[in-house]
Order: sequence, then C-alpha cells, then structure tokens
Amino acid sequence: MWENAQALLREERFEEAKTALLAARRLAEKARQECQEKKKRQAAAKPPPPAAPAPQPAAASTELPAGPDKLQTVFFGFNEARLTDEARQRLEQNAEYLRRHPAVRVQVEGHCDERGSTEYNLALGERRALAVKGFLVKLGIEPGRLEIISYGEERPLDPGSGEQAWARNRRAEFRELK
Repeated sequence: MWENAQALLREERFEEAKTALLAARRLAEKARQECQEKKKRQAAAKPPPPAAPAPQPAAASTELPAGPDKLQTVFFGFNEARLTDEARQRLEQNAEYLRRHPAVRVQVEGHCDERGSTEYNLALGERRALAVKGFLVKLGIEPGRLEIISYGEERPLDPGSGEQAWARNRRAEFRELK
C-alpha cells in the first residue's frame, strides 16, 4: 500500500495517493490495535509455569505441522519477499488443496520479524502476501479467491528475539474466509 501511494504521488495523482495512504494508515492502526488486544489477553491469561523446560531443537526450524488438508505456511529470508524453492513447493501443495476445495476463499497474511519500522514491515509483509498470491494465480487459482493483508511485525508466531524466532516470523500464512 505504501509503495502504491508513493507511485501515485510520483505520477501526481494526489487524490488517489491520499486515499491509498489513508488506507495504509487504517490498516496499520487496525493491526496495532489487534496486537494490543492480543497482548492484553495474553497478560490476563498468564498460563501456569511448565513442569520442565521444553527441549530445544539443535537447529533453527521453520517447520509447522502440515497435511493434505491444511494450507501450509511459507517462510522468507531476511528483508526478502522472493519465494524460496521450499516456499514454491509448499505453495504448489496449497494450490492443489485449493483446486480440491473450489469454494474455499483465503486471506494471505504477510508477516515480518521485529526488525525494521512499523511502516517498513507493513510494506514488506504486503510484498510477501502479493508474491504468494501472484504465484498461486500463476498456478491457476482465481485471483478473486485470494485476499491479502499485511500484519508486518504485529502478529509474531514466535515472540522471542533471536535468529530462530525471527526466521519463524518472516512468513505468509493462510486463513480460510467464511
């Protein structure tokens, strides 16, 4: 959205740029509010401490449970919106799932790690979601079945700080729309 507004400004399409900027601002505010609400809910829940510390994997892993009837999350490199070979393979499986379920519409959610400004991460998350949508469209999925949204850094999968957490947070997830 931010890049779109910048392009409109360069083309001196000021009213359209203003609309795009306001939409980006509303999206950023919505993401910020949702994040604050989630933090409040998490603080109120305060789960009991674990009986024993969980074993740590030897290497950073971005693997999530997957199956033939589950849309798989795809991951990105630092400051990247380019799809990796692994991401393309997962998206091919996701496209197969969508072909088997033609009534399903999904929202592609772009996410980032905590590094970078809120504005930058919202734009990067949008580029990631657009890359995923574009690839799925090339695989034959109707564009109207795919919505995109960027949450930037506001919805981390892993709340930690460090390379392993950051790698898990640089992702695009799928949410089925009703």
